[in-house]
Amino acid sequence: MGYKKNYDDISSAYLKNKSSLGRFLRRFLDSAEDIDDALHETFIKAYQAERSVSIKSPRAFLFRTAKNLALNQLESKRAQRTGNLANIAELSVSNGHEKGLELNAIIEEQLELALLAIANLPPRIREVYVLKKVHGLKQKEIAVQLGIAESTVEKHIAKGLMLISKEFYVDEKDHPSQQETGVKRKDHDTGN
Repeated sequence: MGYKKNYDDISSAYLKNKSSLGRFLRRFLDSAEDIDDALHETFIKAYQAERSVSIKSPRAFLFRTAKNLALNQLESKRAQRTGNLANIAELSVSNGHEKGLELNAIIEEQLELALLAIANLPPRIREVYVLKKVHGLKQKEIAVQLGIAESTVEKHIAKGLMLISKEFYVDEKDHPSQQETGVKRKDHDTGN
């Protein structure tokens, strides 16, 4: 193929449109924390998608991804309120003990990969990332605590997410056993 992928398209579009994406997500989500989490998840999902498909309109793809994540989050909260959580537990029991063990093994492997990816981050980026994702601090709180600008915190978080995403992508290529366990990459709508 004559097409060379440029993995910076999503990153650039995300950085240019982050505040617009945040305002857009406010239509669906109430808390600033939920909006911030949805923003970061939007970036990760879009960045990973860009590695497997050609995205012709990165900005539109980001907004579509953000909307889908927000709607999924709303549906998830609705399901919890209406008691569907009990039905999900019944489904997992009916799938059998072997599938439960296999799923636990996959989850444990993914957790180990995530911890390794975080450990491999540059020290300052790791510090900011852990304060945000593990301790749940807001960007402003991290900026005050570390004595850096809030925009620097934002850049460190985005860089951390990108590096972690790259590490997962490399590991996925190096460990085809995930394909054998039934974990498959989804095709993404590239939008026109």
